[in-house]
Amino acid sequence: MTEYRMNISAPNIVNVCIDQITETEKQGRMYDCYSREPFRFQNELQLMRKMEELMDWLDYPQSSMKTRSYQKAEREKQADQPEKVWGCEEMLQERGVRGTMVIHVQYRQNATWQGKILCVETGETQEFFSMLELLKIIDNEF
Repeated sequence: MTEYRMNISAPNIVNVCIDQITETEKQGRMYDCYSREPFRFQNELQLMRKMEELMDWLDYPQSSMKTRSYQKAEREKQADQPEKVWGCEEMLQERGVRGTMVIHVQYRQNATWQGKILCVETGETQEFFSMLELLKIIDNEF
């Protein structure tokens, strides 16, 4: 059993597996506890959008600002808490070819995110105070 230096029982923990790195983008899979099927992303923007969608769906952490869009929302917030289809420990066993990160967004304030990111290979945990900082950490790790 791996020891994690963050709250892995949080509902919005995601496991990001980086499988391929090109000159400008990282590609891989994102796992959460609510679907056994990974979300495959081709770049960091797709990853950030999917994480935002997951947090909106869970309504956790609650956003201090409402997202505006000209498009109709695909998935509305559920009345009941969504059911986890697998445990966090099991979900966090997935690994990327090039690297793995566990991300916990603790707050969504001032139109950005704050939280912690753990690089599984090094065991190093870092805090981020904006989405830009999170992207810089991801970029520097790989």
